[in-house]
Amino acid sequence: LLLRVLQPKLSSTLLELSIAGCTRAGPQSMERVVELVSDAFNLRRLDLSQVKIEHYKLLPLCDAISKGQTLSYVSLSSTGFGKGPSAFACTCVTTLLQGHVAELDLSWNQFSAEIFSCLGETLAKRKMVKKLNICNCSGGCIDSLSTPVNCYLEQLQMDSALTSLDLSMSHMD
Repeated sequence: LLLRVLQPKLSSTLLELSIAGCTRAGPQSMERVVELVSDAFNLRRLDLSQVKIEHYKLLPLCDAISKGQTLSYVSLSSTGFGKGPSAFACTCVTTLLQGHVAELDLSWNQFSAEIFSCLGETLAKRKMVKKLNICNCSGGCIDSLSTPVNCYLEQLQMDSALTSLDLSMSHMD
């Protein structure tokens, strides 16, 4: 099916793509999604929530998203974003946020303090994202008083673009 959508005529008219919940989508499907996001120059919404993305497919996906001139909504909720080395996830975050995304859903992924800090810094610099969902992303405590999401909160004061933020279930006291 994704191969049919990749045909030039179809990919040029595609405005929204959702494969949310397609739990059996594998690496080949993700390669096709990356191709489609790269080719669909009118794409406005992309929903890959609950689709497990292997970490080696994440950077090409983030790069394709960042180049989408019309792509304003992206959901990578519960995809495994943040698994693997934090430095790699930070590279993915930085790449992802180079584009025009105004609404970003990264909820139900597990972020370290380093990833949260990178997210906050990049959002503050780019000033593009208006609506951010990072609920239930704070995996565990750094120490008895702090959770990883606090590293994002420290950067929040420098983000003048954000108008909506969902931090629910972030294990904050």
